[in-house]
Amino acid sequence: IPVAALYLIGGILFCLSVVGFPCGLQLLKLARLALFPFGSAIATHERNNGSTAGSVNVDCFCHNIGNILFLPLSIILLVVHLIAALICACTI
Repeated sequence: IPVAALYLIGGILFCLSVVGFPCGLQLLKLARLALFPFGSAIATHERNNGSTAGSVNVDCFCHNIGNILFLPLSIILLVVHLIAALICACTI
């Protein structure tokens, strides 16, 4: 639940800006996936240049801005995921 809440908060914050809107939509999808993982499928889409990536095709400048904006949230998510992994490892 904490992971889903963080994805939800991050998704809402990113959806407030025009640059972060595509990333925010993906974060909202991850929040739903964190709450309801069973019966869900994760798929990649091919871009025009043949590389597999997300469904959003943005230019390099906007992509770099998105990475910089996502950095603080990603560090928090990293710590929460590591804590959850340690709790799961201790219970196994």
